[in-house]
Amino acid sequence: DNLGHIRTQELYKALSVLGFDNVTTSTNVHIVNDKRLQDGPKNMWESQVVTEVLNRQIRAILTTSKMNHPQDTITTQQQRRQVNIYTFDLKGISYHPNHVDVHRGVLHFFLIAWHYLFRRSFLPRKESVDRR
Repeated sequence: DNLGHIRTQELYKALSVLGFDNVTTSTNVHIVNDKRLQDGPKNMWESQVVTEVLNRQIRAILTTSKMNHPQDTITTQQQRRQVNIYTFDLKGISYHPNHVDVHRGVLHFFLIAWHYLFRRSFLPRKESVDRR
């Protein structure tokens, strides 16, 4: 429906109402324009697609941070890049399908990230598992 510019303004207005007055530029907010995530109650968004887009956006943010601070270990609070994700609750606004899909996609992203970190941090490597 080519409502991207309207949705962007709605987002900035909502963030302002929530007290995020410093998010008036694209440095603080990342707007996604993906053909697989089109606005509209008849358009369903797959959790895997939302996860893929989130992963790509977060990696881009963190990569930019590393470019700005190329040292191997980032030690001070000022040098760390914090990524905040704000989304709808389970019901969205009036159960709007896109809002519900975003919520599900963000949950899917975090479940995969948690699973990856848990396995990587706590489970033994494949080669060290006894397969008797």
